[in-house]
Amino acid sequence: MNKFIVLTLLSLILGLSACSSTVDKKVMTNAVENQYPKILTTPDNTDLYIVMSASRVNVFYDDGLYIKYLKTEKIPYRRTFIGKGPAGKTLVYGLTEASKKSSTNPAEEIWNGKLAAADDFYGEVYNQKNNSFYVFSSWADLEQFVKFQKTSLEHTYTENTPSGAKVVYVLDEDSKNKKPTKLITKFKKLHL
Repeated sequence: MNKFIVLTLLSLILGLSACSSTVDKKVMTNAVENQYPKILTTPDNTDLYIVMSASRVNVFYDDGLYIKYLKTEKIPYRRTFIGKGPAGKTLVYGLTEASKKSSTNPAEEIWNGKLAAADDFYGEVYNQKNNSFYVFSSWADLEQFVKFQKTSLEHTYTENTPSGAKVVYVLDEDSKNKKPTKLITKFKKLHL
């Protein structure tokens, strides 16, 4: 009889702790999801802005935050990954007030291949070292440039640039003989 009571008590204790563990997991999961809600009911995959310095790669999906950073070199909210950028640089994602508690953001999702760039993609890379902007209409071209710091085709436009910076419009095979009017217009709208 004693064995039966001991076994019953032991199974009750184990059963209750298993239930408790399941409840704790649900509570913890809900707490994490509430603290870090998922972002983006509509993905923002049309624009991406990068500022490259000697030790950092700052990535923005919000043009207002990007322009503010160019003026102040400050990012109020960010996600930082030390050594995770090209050539072991620190990778920093600039976040908006709305996305600061999210577990992800559009820039990070595009960068990591989880969100495809839109067909009408617009991207900029500002290289602080040589005070140059590189403007892209293709995520693939921008990604290649960030990795290798080279472009295969380019149309350079240097008039009316901010702070005397050089602006390079990177073209693809289909547009290599055309003036990149759409890219020029968007660049001027952002910077001038």
